[in-house]
Amino acid sequence: MIDLQHYPTPNALAELAWSKFKNRTVSRLLEPSAGKGDLVLPRKPSNWNQLPFKWDAIEMNPGHHPALRELGATVVGYDFLAFGNCSIYSHILLNPPFAQGAAHVMHAWNGLYDGEIVAIVNAETVRNQFSAERQMLGRLIEAHGSVEYVEDAFKGADVERQAAVDVAIIYLKKSADSRDVLGDYLDGLDVDGTDTSGDGWKPDHELAIPEGFVEATVRNFNLATKAALDAARAEARASHYQARLGKTMSQMLSDEKGDGTDTNVPIQASRNLYAERYEKLREAAWTQIIRSTHVLDRV
Repeated sequence: MIDLQHYPTPNALAELAWSKFKNRTVSRLLEPSAGKGDLVLPRKPSNWNQLPFKWDAIEMNPGHHPALRELGATVVGYDFLAFGNCSIYSHILLNPPFAQGAAHVMHAWNGLYDGEIVAIVNAETVRNQFSAERQMLGRLIEAHGSVEYVEDAFKGADVERQAAVDVAIIYLKKSADSRDVLGDYLDGLDVDGTDTSGDGWKPDHELAIPEGFVEATVRNFNLATKAALDAARAEARASHYQARLGKTMSQMLSDEKGDGTDTNVPIQASRNLYAERYEKLREAAWTQIIRSTHVLDRV
């Protein structure tokens, strides 16, 4: 059965979309509504840094998942609008269903921490701002990006499904506030007012309401990922200020090269560290569920 919302991205349009990215170093790419991978591969630019990079895909049709995996993608979900962890990505590239173009772009923006978005949507999504959501998208483009219109983008010899439609290629750049990572040098040095000495304080797990095994695992996963993000930011902050202090005496004696200049980008470092930990937490959560007697008893 033909998915009436699925229009594979033509080669020329995919190449134009790729060209919109300004940061050519991809640490991790997300492609929502990936289809069979027409937008990402094989048109991944060969002159980009750090290739091959990590590529995650979300696709509603499970019949497309084998093709995506064969191309090197990790399938991380079915419904992008229900996907809640875009903060680990440096780039998001999407050609969403035209009927949901604005919703998908806004969801990508709201979930992104620091990075770039390129989206192919129906031109009317930007031109005809009849809804509050489209008006918000218009203001977002004006403040944080740009848009280019392409006429008859789904017509031509290499187009799998022909359509008389103009598209808009949206580019958005979201920059995290470095203060979120670096903070103030004196942040956190004030006295902790939490009472941990009396009977009025207990660890979170002792206050947990009894719940189903899967629900408890999901709750623990969410708490762990939040803690991992906080830890990644804290470690990036510590690394930043340590670099500003310069080298230790032993480092100076053993290595005459360099001047102690901070070459680390705290925001990128915290995102990459969080992405690494997120993968391990996700694997641990699934392992917990799969190996549980709650599951094994029913196999």
